[in-house]
Amino acid sequence: MKKQVIIYTILSIIGIFILNLMVNMQGNTRDITETNVLLSVLCVMFGILIEWRKILTIFKSGVNVNWLIVPSVILLMIAILPYGFSIVVIVIHNIFGTSLNPPIVTPLLTESVRNITFVFAGIILVRSLTKEKHA
Repeated sequence: MKKQVIIYTILSIIGIFILNLMVNMQGNTRDITETNVLLSVLCVMFGILIEWRKILTIFKSGVNVNWLIVPSVILLMIAILPYGFSIVVIVIHNIFGTSLNPPIVTPLLTESVRNITFVFAGIILVRSLTKEKHA
């Protein structure tokens, strides 16, 4: 019981530290590209921290890649699209006929959706490196 309290306290401190870094990064406007890359890495790290037990499993029993690697890589690729590229895709889409925005690109125009996507990609990435357990 005492060991679990210590583990959860350490994990909470790490999580709060990562969230604090993320908040401080958003206020930094010196180099927006560098800030976005570091913020993305922190979001993926936060997603990995959520699956900390599976990380321990990976260290104990090794890496077992499963089919979830495909959606995690696709999510990372979609979320990493630069903001300017998203706008270009929407403009090109609007020029060629319809005024509807592409459903994959439009949500990624907001920073919060990008951050959530990176956290989710981190969770799926960790799950893709462990052996699946069937009920």
